[in-house]
Amino acid sequence: MDITVYRNQLIIRKDSLLSLSDLLAQHSIKTTDINDNYTIVNISGSLAYIESILQKIKEKVEEAQESSKHNTL
Repeated sequence: MDITVYRNQLIIRKDSLLSLSDLLAQHSIKTTDINDNYTIVNISGSLAYIESILQKIKEKVEEAQESSKHNTL
């Protein structure tokens, strides 16, 4: 049986990391700092797994952005 593991690197702003901390810890996803503003999220697994994680990350970041907008108004 062939097993293919895919890798994906997502570059995000560091201020988004706080909203992702639970998700990253739950899935043991590693991050690498690029500089003071950005970090790389390293995701490995099947295509379906990566797509699922990317969707969850997108949702969490959007929620954090919406919350931030409401807090500044």
